[in-house]
Amino acid sequence: MGKLYEALKENDLNKSLIYARNIDYKELFDEICSYINQDINNLFWYTVLLKLLLEKETPELHEVLFNIFITDLVYVDGAPQSALFHAKRSIELSNEKDPNYVQYLVNLLILSVAPYHLVPQEKSKPIVQKVLKLDPNNEFVKNEMEFGGFH
Repeated sequence: MGKLYEALKENDLNKSLIYARNIDYKELFDEICSYINQDINNLFWYTVLLKLLLEKETPELHEVLFNIFITDLVYVDGAPQSALFHAKRSIELSNEKDPNYVQYLVNLLILSVAPYHLVPQEKSKPIVQKVLKLDPNNEFVKNEMEFGGFH
């Protein structure tokens, strides 16, 4: 566990923000998930991420939240719907030139298939086409198409 994890355990907002600002998004995700897994009932991590979003809203931060809600908190009521908000916001804040743009689109598609079905089929079809246009070998889309996830 890193310095962010330790600062989160202390519920120290200032320290947590300093550490969170100085690590990459993957490490941010990993440290927060470690913290969540140790203390599922403490939402202090959310305050830290919310503060970061208020300082500078980025598609990457929304993707971190998407991933937290779709993995570590997926069983919590409303988590998939929260993930949907963050998936949409990542797309809104990025553009096709963003190196993570295709992943942001795929995040939305993840919520269109079982068990979620939060994105209607008629809305997911153009997203599938866009992903395949930008990344013709996208594994998620190809697998879902092969196994009937997209109709």
